[in-house]
Amino acid sequence: MNYFSTTFLENFTEITITTPRFDSNVCPLLKSEITKIFNEQPKHLIIDLSTAKYCDSTGISTLLLAHRLSSQNNKQLIIYGVNSIITSIFKVSKLNSVFKIVNNKTEALDLLK
Repeated sequence: MNYFSTTFLENFTEITITTPRFDSNVCPLLKSEITKIFNEQPKHLIIDLSTAKYCDSTGISTLLLAHRLSSQNNKQLIIYGVNSIITSIFKVSKLNSVFKIVNNKTEALDLLK
């Protein structure tokens, strides 16, 4: 089953979560994909969580890995499409001040200009 899709563009890579549960079923494969992206050709990374309705600690861990690798490579990580439940998790864990979170892809692309 495909839990996410990856689109490689000129100056950024976009990962779209395609399942409602951003959890331990998705994250091992996604962590591998993110690591591969930054090992091969680091670019800005945009993650679309529009489909995700739930996020557990492995989802948070995966986003933190993406953040760390982005920072180490002087690239931006931008997350969009975050629902109110996941936003609450980010706020409680104070990750809303760590991640760049925007409403939609247009806003994400504006940050890359």
